[in-house]
Amino acid sequence: VQRLLGVTLGKVLPILILAALSHLECNSAARTVAHFFAIWIYIVVFMFMYLTSPQWSLVGCFIAAFGVYPLLVPCSNTMGDDDVFKSRYSEIGQVTFAIVVQMVIDTILLHHTPRDVAVHQTAKLGEAMALATKSIFESDLPGIQAAAEEARRRLVMAEGLLVEVDPKLRVMQGLDSPFKLDLYTSVLGIAGHMLTDLNLLIVAVKDWTPNESVRSHHSEEMSDQGLDLQPSPARRPNLSRQSSLHTLSGKGILDVLCGPSFAESHQKEIMTSLDTIVHALLAILAHKTEEPILEPSVIALEHFHGVVLEEVNLHLLDSARSAFFDDLNQSLRASDEQCELTNNFGARLNVAMRALMSLFHNFSELHQRCLKEKIF
Repeated sequence: VQRLLGVTLGKVLPILILAALSHLECNSAARTVAHFFAIWIYIVVFMFMYLTSPQWSLVGCFIAAFGVYPLLVPCSNTMGDDDVFKSRYSEIGQVTFAIVVQMVIDTILLHHTPRDVAVHQTAKLGEAMALATKSIFESDLPGIQAAAEEARRRLVMAEGLLVEVDPKLRVMQGLDSPFKLDLYTSVLGIAGHMLTDLNLLIVAVKDWTPNESVRSHHSEEMSDQGLDLQPSPARRPNLSRQSSLHTLSGKGILDVLCGPSFAESHQKEIMTSLDTIVHALLAILAHKTEEPILEPSVIALEHFHGVVLEEVNLHLLDSARSAFFDDLNQSLRASDEQCELTNNFGARLNVAMRALMSLFHNFSELHQRCLKEKIF
């Protein structure tokens, strides 16, 4: 439709402009100046529309492209004759008919509608998020990174369909119910927050190479100021604490937060809950009638209260408040060797915990958002 509108206006508007200019003499200075400014204003307006309008950019591009050639035709005394207008309008009819034929063929050969593609991309996005969650329980950092990259790619593709699935752009309503654009938009927003949580978790979990240049520069500054670089007896790190620190940091951040006991007790329930939420979401988006949705995942969603995810957040919070975490912070504050936050195990553990809590909270937000739809 936008293609048809752009081509038609790109053919009609130059005819109207040249008809107005035909009242001026071809060789007059007024005609030259008016023709120049008409072309300049025409191109500037519709190219500005093409570059700035998210909704009508294609129309602006077509109007500018198909209108620039008729405007550059040399002036002649026959431009206002009926024969000229007949040939121009005949050309418009031919181009319009060709576009209509192309639209009919595209409709016949179209196997998947934009809403079907949007649901497919949402499904792939949900699979990537579920895979990332599973990799978290398995302490598989490369798996988390691969899943986060796949989720980012699917999110970009899904966001590119926002305009195409807008029910207001449909020519006719048809038998299908309008696509739930508000739900789709909210889901993509929540998915963006979840992707941010995954990236933050990756930054906190992966090992960083100590920046020796920063440390040496810090030491030189301390020496220039005449400060004693040797820690006082009161600030010397406790050797037993340091050995406890190295022992636990060797396990990794995810091993501390999601150890074997935690994974055995919560992994199955969490993955089942996430699977229920994602499948129910896809069923709601793909539903095309006003009848109640009878999918098992949607029925299960009605009785699902997100208690499992709340218990996970409580477990993560308890882990952060444990005696070892307090002892770890005291050990790091007493140590003069670790100056960078990227090598501060306590800070990384805290960031990873907050990222995981936010990730599971966003899954709960998906559940609540699905329940707001009138699906029962």
